[in-house]
Amino acid sequence: MSNHDYLRQISIFSELESEFLEEIYKISRVRKYEKGRIIFMEGEPGEAFFYIKSGLVKISKLSRDGREHILYSAPICQDRFFCGLS
Repeated sequence: MSNHDYLRQISIFSELESEFLEEIYKISRVRKYEKGRIIFMEGEPGEAFFYIKSGLVKISKLSRDGREHILYSAPICQDRFFCGLS
């Protein structure tokens, strides 16, 4: 599968022309995270868009009293993404 074909499977990229897909691919990085790893914390400057190829993602927020409130937690199926952008 070509780089363009892979990116085209992601719904928000599906209609982009090949030249734009190539630019996105050039700045993309593949990363693997261990279970339980925190990718970013609330309040940190947002610098990335995350496309999850496989695994489980949990998005949570701490309340003022320090309790964790889970906003999203699910196994990843095809075409899941989230942003750490500000």
